[in-house]
Amino acid sequence: MDEPRILDAHAHQWDLHGTPREASSFVKLFGWSPSLMHWLARRLFPANAVEFFGAADFILQNYLPDDHRAYAGDFELDGFVHVEAGWQAAGPLGAVAETEWLATLGPDIRAIVGHADLCRGNDIDAVLEAHIAASDCFRGVRYPLAHHPAKGVLSACDGPHLMHDTTWREGYARLGDHDLSFDATVYHHQLDDLAELAGHFPNIPIVLCHAGTPVAYGGPFGGIGATPDSRQRIADEWATSIANLAERPNVQVKISGLAMPALGWGYHRTKHRPDIERLVADFRPIVEHVIDCFGVGRCMFGSNFPIDAVSADMPTIFG
Repeated sequence: MDEPRILDAHAHQWDLHGTPREASSFVKLFGWSPSLMHWLARRLFPANAVEFFGAADFILQNYLPDDHRAYAGDFELDGFVHVEAGWQAAGPLGAVAETEWLATLGPDIRAIVGHADLCRGNDIDAVLEAHIAASDCFRGVRYPLAHHPAKGVLSACDGPHLMHDTTWREGYARLGDHDLSFDATVYHHQLDDLAELAGHFPNIPIVLCHAGTPVAYGGPFGGIGATPDSRQRIADEWATSIANLAERPNVQVKISGLAMPALGWGYHRTKHRPDIERLVADFRPIVEHVIDCFGVGRCMFGSNFPIDAVSADMPTIFG
């Protein structure tokens, strides 16, 4: 029987030698010795970043369309959505270069979700227009909002209340004028703030990444979720907030990123990779609740590769 064809809704591409990423300089300096490079990465990178990604193996190597197809194994990909991946070019239009670069990589990239500094407020129009001009595949913006009070959990932005910042909201509002969507990367305790944002701007489609990333849902992580009771509270809070968010009709959700170390499963620390039975048992409560709340028509599936590669094989996740 032929394997089903999949449009992967969440993946990342990078070329650490040819494009400006946060890790590019590190790879150029130490890539001549992979063992030294990984040894240094474990000691020089912030501890919460090392814990969040689980290992540097998949961060410190190129990841391009052929790699993505190779990781998919026998599963037939109809292409994938690239979500911004830390492009480091300077200047207000610097992030547009990522879209220009992606446009050269071929037809596997079916849609692009790029970066734009929404903190520029009303001045963001030129950036959005340049993204749109750079590729017909440009569909939206991700401005990572994930922020956690626990120091052991990696935060992707400077403060916990950016969604309420007046200037940031001015930039966010411009997405609607350009018919662009917003990919929201938040932690589960921020979901109610996201619901408020969605309600205030009902004309802007929001795509929630990674089902809201309930940190320590499956086990201790980053100093939280140390007891079964604390993990149950996390699960209950996440479930309530997901149901609240689903009441906003302009929100969809990606069932993605569930194998990330931040959820606390500990897959990346085990000798053997999890099999399909393990993933089904662990992921089922999350997946079923998301589908029950949002309905099949407002859910999509993404691999989050190569980030989730530290924990599980793509065919197993797809399976």
